[in-house]
Amino acid sequence: MTIAHAEIPDSSMALHGAAAPGFDPLYQIIPDIPHDAAYAVHFAEGFITWAVTSALDDTIGLGLGLMPIPVTGKIILAVVGVFKGKKAGAEKH
Repeated sequence: MTIAHAEIPDSSMALHGAAAPGFDPLYQIIPDIPHDAAYAVHFAEGFITWAVTSALDDTIGLGLGLMPIPVTGKIILAVVGVFKGKKAGAEKH
């Protein structure tokens, strides 16, 4: 497993966690999409369901995994700036 795989959360876990407190529209819609796609094709339904589910999970998971990067970068820059005695985000001239 690479770091990229470890950093990308499973979107079905994230959607399930969001559905518990009441944010469930995506949790109800996302599972229907692969089944509708497989029904529309009428062959290889298991493969189509798996492929569409994987594509949705990967896309949503990648988006969720990328969200904290800017925030984390700003926090790290601020901490480094404190130790170097500079303002956070100040550029060298």
